[in-house]
Amino acid sequence: MRMRILVVFTILLALGSALGSSKHMEFEKHLFVPRTPEQIEMDRLVPIHMGEHGQAIGNFHPLVIHYDTSDLEHIKKENPNMFTFMNTKLIPAVVKHMSDTFNVREVQLNKVNVDKCFNQPIPANLKKDIKADLILIFTAEATKEDSFVAWAGACELHITTLRPTVGRINMNPYHLSTEPKKFFDQFGTLLHEVYHVLGFAKSLYQFFINPVTMKRRVLTETFIENANGKFPLIIVTPKVVEFSKKHFNCRTMRGMPVENEG
Repeated sequence: MRMRILVVFTILLALGSALGSSKHMEFEKHLFVPRTPEQIEMDRLVPIHMGEHGQAIGNFHPLVIHYDTSDLEHIKKENPNMFTFMNTKLIPAVVKHMSDTFNVREVQLNKVNVDKCFNQPIPANLKKDIKADLILIFTAEATKEDSFVAWAGACELHITTLRPTVGRINMNPYHLSTEPKKFFDQFGTLLHEVYHVLGFAKSLYQFFINPVTMKRRVLTETFIENANGKFPLIIVTPKVVEFSKKHFNCRTMRGMPVENEG
């Protein structure tokens, strides 16, 4: 992934409350698959080489996303305009942005191996091989009384690289609007949620990879939790610390605080 973009969106996530109300869902921990010695050996065999300007060099390609919106069909009768807006404008815009922003290394066939993703049954077509790096399942399970705009979480990790490969984004159509002036805020909220799928979740920090050693970082090398202070949750990877110090012109920053209020 492109580190500069990753760092910028760490800041975006830290300010996530400004984008709209969202509800953070952690990764379903029981879905982790133990890694075999052969898979661990892949860490050594697939190194990331860095160019002179810090860019990753290798067989990278734009993130291929396959997304499913079959759960949105129930909205069509109740609110056809909202159904069209979500299917033809909001979701495609977010998916295109993610594909244009991120590169990944491995080319793979992907499928959903679990029966449910945060209690949502998986459509049969997603349990077959799909040429995609990331599978996103968009749902709209909410009531008018619910306060969230959207929530999201990862459901599966790649067995070798530990990169999230399947996630669910659940939207609340009662808190969305088809008004053009509100599009950007809603786009930002949904983007915020997709980043939770990609790894910005407390339960996923333990799977961050050191790009130099290609080994999993010790958790405290990625993330620390202060007992006191206004910002108790801090990302402390070297590139994030370096960028944060420059961005805020503060050489004493320990890392980048992240939003922790949902």
